[in-house]
Amino acid sequence: MPDYEIVRWNMERVSSFDAKFVREALSARAWAFASDYIRLKALALEGGVYLDSDVEVFKPFDRFLKHRAFSSIEHWPEIKEIAVEGAILGAEQNHPWVKACIERYDTRSFIKPDGTQDRTIVSRILAQVAADGFGFQYRVEEQHLRDDFHLYPPVVLTHRAGPFSTEETFAIHHCVGAWRPPKPLWKRMVRKLVPK
Repeated sequence: MPDYEIVRWNMERVSSFDAKFVREALSARAWAFASDYIRLKALALEGGVYLDSDVEVFKPFDRFLKHRAFSSIEHWPEIKEIAVEGAILGAEQNHPWVKACIERYDTRSFIKPDGTQDRTIVSRILAQVAADGFGFQYRVEEQHLRDDFHLYPPVVLTHRAGPFSTEETFAIHHCVGAWRPPKPLWKRMVRKLVPK
């Protein structure tokens, strides 16, 4: 997409965000969780398309730009999880769903009262907000929601374990998983020693 402008949201660009959730996530060095809020704030402020750094794009996104907001259904059949893909999002500036997602984050803390971290992944929160006020149904099918928020089937904007089709897939999220807690060293060693 050579005619698209790439904007990188780094610490300098987000220094003006005064969100408790982001401050706490950054202080815990939980970069992926801080980015959950930052992606939404960037879309609210400027609009456009947000991509995680581990997203591979195969086709231009022009066909999606007719919607005021878009993403796809995220489906993990092995754990029976249905959510909204959080690594590939598009929205116009100040879209109501994006604003509602930010409001949800503004009422949360990353550090819970017991000192543990709230590591709820962004795709679940996006789905909760979409279900609460925009008509999202936890079903694996294309959905056109309130305020022209369009969710495509998982094959269109997918993740590494999701369905893939050379005709239908526009982008794939490789799910590096920086949000996951690191595995203990012995588990990493065993994985390297045991053949697959």
